Amino acid sequence: MLAKVLLFVCFALYFVNAYRVGSRRVFSKYNLDKGKYDEYRFGFPIGRIKEEIRKSEDPEVLRALFGVLMRTYVSIFFLGLMFSVVLVFAFCGCK
Repeated sequence: MLAKVLLFVCFALYFVNAYRVGSRRVFSKYNLDKGKYDEYRFGFPIGRIKEEIRKSEDPEVLRALFGVLMRTYVSIFFLGLMFSVVLVFAFCGCK
């Protein structure tokens, strides 16, 4: 069971890190961070991304921000899915 939990933690850290690198790249490329990115270092800044989408008028920036938003939702979905699978295997006795 401990191995499964550690596997989940490794996958979770991988997804969160991949998301952070991608979103930081988009925020800095289009000069949207303005020193605010550090506030969201360990979280999913969905509200901040939606706020930037509402303010932006450049189609390229909108496309990039929408991509970050979709990656955020996909990352959260897969983290939940992996957590569910780990719980099922850990507590149902499947070996």
